[in-house]
Amino acid sequence: MSCVCFMGREDEEPWTHLIRRVYKINGSEINDNILWGYDAYFHKCKIRFKGKVSGKIRIRIYESPEDHKNDSSYREYIFNEGIINREGGGEWYSEYCIIKIIPEDASVTGEIEFAFKAFAFSQGRASDIDKEKRGN
Repeated sequence: MSCVCFMGREDEEPWTHLIRRVYKINGSEINDNILWGYDAYFHKCKIRFKGKVSGKIRIRIYESPEDHKNDSSYREYIFNEGIINREGGGEWYSEYCIIKIIPEDASVTGEIEFAFKAFAFSQGRASDIDKEKRGN
């Protein structure tokens, strides 16, 4: 009962981007408006969470697919029922960052938006092979 999502960037210079993802949560079904990530390195991402949920959710950010596989080395944000409006920060240096959304139970519904202010050190879109490496 979770959603694994990838962070990404647009293919435009100067490679500093506001990246937005909107996820609709309906119990164990979570719909993402972006189907795959991008091949880019991120530095000092500013993260903003906005939305509204009917119950408790956890959001985990993993630096790599290996961390995700081992369920280790993640930054976790926990939101209770109600309106979400929080700004945080993180720092990582990997193109393989993974976001995981975990609703407390199947009754949780709502919508959450992530916005990232990021600087990318490399360019280019991820291929389907990269998707496999990312653990999708």
